[in-house]
Amino acid sequence: TSNGTAVAGIDYTAVTGTLSWANGDFSARTFSVPLRADGISPEAKEGLTLRLSNPTNGATLSPNATALLEIGAN
Repeated sequence: TSNGTAVAGIDYTAVTGTLSWANGDFSARTFSVPLRADGISPEAKEGLTLRLSNPTNGATLSPNATALLEIGAN
């Protein structure tokens, strides 16, 4: 994760980790980004970047390896 308008330690908890697949395994993998209450209410939508990187063992990443996660108030 990396900051956008949402800031790690204030709006969310930064995460890193490893997602792994075996050869021929195309099933989905997930991870969680914990959100934090920063005391501002109501709050406008904020965003952070999610990025997959450093593929190993001959794997490649598509151009869609980066995504924007929007955090919005209910």
